[in-house]
Amino acid sequence: MSTETRGQRPDRLFVPDKDPSYVYRWLNCNQGPHGDQNLYLAQWEGWEPAPMDPAKLPPGVLASVGQELSTPGGTTLHRRGDLALYRMKREVWERTVHAETEAARQRQETTLDTMVLQAQENAARALRSRGQTRIPSNLVFRENIEDNP
Repeated sequence: MSTETRGQRPDRLFVPDKDPSYVYRWLNCNQGPHGDQNLYLAQWEGWEPAPMDPAKLPPGVLASVGQELSTPGGTTLHRRGDLALYRMKREVWERTVHAETEAARQRQETTLDTMVLQAQENAARALRSRGQTRIPSNLVFRENIEDNP
């Protein structure tokens, strides 16, 4: 359970009692064209409302992070404001959503590497045109910055 400690806020998107065989995602379910379209596309991809059994939760856990359960149209939604919690089987997510994301990341990496090589060639060409004979091989480089230092 997410608890508030001195100087820290509670995780308002905390999901209690998650099933590890699923990937969870908060989706905009605001009434209107964007929320409706967002949910339609997500369900088309394979996302489903994440069931939540309030009996399994410690008392007050949802209220402590500003979440609630609602039952529009007979489906119980775990909600946080305009967001509703959805889930997808992990193996389906890895085969579809994650695979597409990874392919896009690979394309981006390839594009960045190509841009760095082109910049290196352009810089070397400019130095040669100015009479430079000793041109370092690392005029332009790409620094790998990780999200977690």
